[in-house]
Amino acid sequence: MSQITIRRYSLRDFKLSPLGADATLLHCTASATFALGEGSGQDSKLAVGDIWVKRGQHWQSLRYQETEKKKLWKARLRLRFARRV
Repeated sequence: MSQITIRRYSLRDFKLSPLGADATLLHCTASATFALGEGSGQDSKLAVGDIWVKRGQHWQSLRYQETEKKKLWKARLRLRFARRV
């Protein structure tokens, strides 16, 4: 298996959605450049979701998920064309 190198990674467009008094969903967009082995880098945009819960006086991340936005866009496009046929 080839090694994956993260050459660039940044987060932006932070939004919070409260899930209750002691829980919230943080969602944002990540931009990253990944390289497989010695190959050239591939740019990706990711949708990020991170659930935070308050334990005592501290907030902790409970679940973290990244999904490539390009895949979501392609799935929506396929669905639109399928409805037209």
